[in-house]
Amino acid sequence: MVSDQGLYQISQGLKRLSSLKSLSFDFSFCNGITDIALSHLAKALKRLISLQKINLRCDLNNQITDVGVEKIGKSLKNLALLQILKLNFAGCKKIKDSIRIRNFCQN
Repeated sequence: MVSDQGLYQISQGLKRLSSLKSLSFDFSFCNGITDIALSHLAKALKRLISLQKINLRCDLNNQITDVGVEKIGKSLKNLALLQILKLNFAGCKKIKDSIRIRNFCQN
């Protein structure tokens, strides 16, 4: 199972891949992933300016809250080349529906 520490290590490696065009993670059912892990991932995403596609699944996670989702949302603003964004936080009981709409449906 992936943990916050594991995603921290992955995020450190991602920071060096500035020409990466596509990124896909499936952390469904990974309750070892918390807002801390999403914060690490968000920091890495800010540097991946060549990204054109992101697929991030964190569905049915009972540890992620609005705080982690907001960090991911804010990190996307730097990705001018991003064309495809797929985020799944379905069934994450600690995330309010309003945060999902507010952060990912604005221009």
